[in-house]
Amino acid sequence: MSTTEVLPTADIAAGGDEFQYRPLATSAIAALVLGLLSLLIFVAGRNSLSGALAFAPLPLLALWMARRTQTLFRDAPGQYTGGRLSAAGAVLAVVSLVAGVGMSAFVYATEVPEGYERITFPNLRPSDVDERAGRVVPAATASLDGEKVFIKGYMRPHEKYDRVNKFLLVRDNQQCCFGDIGDVKYYDQVRVELPERQFADYSTGVFRVHGTLHVDPDSLRRPGGQTVYSLDADGVR
Repeated sequence: MSTTEVLPTADIAAGGDEFQYRPLATSAIAALVLGLLSLLIFVAGRNSLSGALAFAPLPLLALWMARRTQTLFRDAPGQYTGGRLSAAGAVLAVVSLVAGVGMSAFVYATEVPEGYERITFPNLRPSDVDERAGRVVPAATASLDGEKVFIKGYMRPHEKYDRVNKFLLVRDNQQCCFGDIGDVKYYDQVRVELPERQFADYSTGVFRVHGTLHVDPDSLRRPGGQTVYSLDADGVR
């Protein structure tokens, strides 16, 4: 006599559902990947608020993908997996957007010492209108001659790399590390001189310099003249 037990049809169907394959939602994967990429905000925003804002679309896209995943789960319950991946991507996106951009904004708001005006290298470059008028220095920048300013850039030492007292501050680190100085436009460099007995060591990172700006457009007319902008620094970090 057979001892085989016959299972009810309903039990077989239930057991089949337990092992039913459910695909991983593509939007959940996208949310996680975009959430991880959103962490680049902390790197890009370390020295520049604009750098952080340039990566801000990444966490926004991650949150949008996480929202799409929730909608998919609601419209097709039990048909897809990936809820945890989507949630992780959303958390990374929120942290990057709030903490990353917030940290960068805080640095931007507090990095300029009191009594100094922020300028950037684009402020030093003459516009098309200036060039047509024969001005090598924008009028707004020329008015800052002798004023206290704050500017960020990259160091290009003259001769040595440690205990530097004089150096060129240039617009980007590619110009800082490669090529002849003659290839660097005059509006992409500022000659910096630190106070006596104050020194800085070379690094590839951003330098924040504050001091008194001097503007000398006539230097371009002198043989070998290239230094239109110079800064008697009060401090560098």
